[in-house]
Amino acid sequence: MIDLLTALRSGAQLDSSGFIVGARFHERSTYTIFDITAYTGLKRVDPTEDGGLSIYSGGFKVYFVYEPSTYPLKYMEPYLRDEGEQVPLRWDELDIVETQTRDRILISKKIQLLMGSFGVVSPGNNGFLYYFYPGPQAIKNVREFVANVLHVDLRVDSKLTAQAMALLDPHLTYFNESTSKEE
Repeated sequence: MIDLLTALRSGAQLDSSGFIVGARFHERSTYTIFDITAYTGLKRVDPTEDGGLSIYSGGFKVYFVYEPSTYPLKYMEPYLRDEGEQVPLRWDELDIVETQTRDRILISKKIQLLMGSFGVVSPGNNGFLYYFYPGPQAIKNVREFVANVLHVDLRVDSKLTAQAMALLDPHLTYFNESTSKEE
């Protein structure tokens, strides 16, 4: 696992397939949007004017959102929320795990297919963007990383973290099967 933007600025090259885990943290709460991307058949990577990347490759993406009970836009469909807080999904496209304190974890029901190219937004100071090298341990590493952020950083109890990860696991398995066909 490496910081994606720092590595590319220092001249590192991405493998032909791999995994990108990004997170954006809300400035005034623990509201967090994760996007987990698997790509394969990399052609090229170009920087964008806003500090992000255009990645020319096919791939798959899934969204994973942590909403604290105090998040003021909980009632609003994720695709209608303010910029920086949006996820391009409706309620019926999400699995929801709710805690006893009314915090929620929202997970894409279906994987989004990325055709030809996709963008990666720079998280700035309020997030991270990590690249996970492909290989036999990649999915395990992605899973453990996301579970650790949920449990340790966002303080979601271990039982609910396990429930959320159980909903994410089929997507990660699909990512692994799809990207390993390319290798």
